[in-house]
Amino acid sequence: MHTLLFASQNNLTAETFLNTAARLGLQTNSFNQCLTSAAITNGISQKTTQASRASVTGTPTFFIGVTEPGGQRMKVQVVIVGQRPFDVFKAALDGMLSTNKPSS
Repeated sequence: MHTLLFASQNNLTAETFLNTAARLGLQTNSFNQCLTSAAITNGISQKTTQASRASVTGTPTFFIGVTEPGGQRMKVQVVIVGQRPFDVFKAALDGMLSTNKPSS
């Protein structure tokens, strides 16, 4: 499914999804119910809104930070967007560790 959808990524309509599902021999009735379900659509809309509010511009997106007192929220200090090499994460974490050392 992934490969076929990427091949059609400039034309991702409900019809494209249904045709691709049929082409793969999926249970199209179940697939269509999921595709048109208000609960699923609303869930996706909520997640899209949350991502937009958090300034997510791509996937994957990593938020690196420190938890605030109480542990319910995080103060984001670094945002890394996209597939990045280990060295990018290491540099971000090393930088945070050097600036957030507890005072003695």
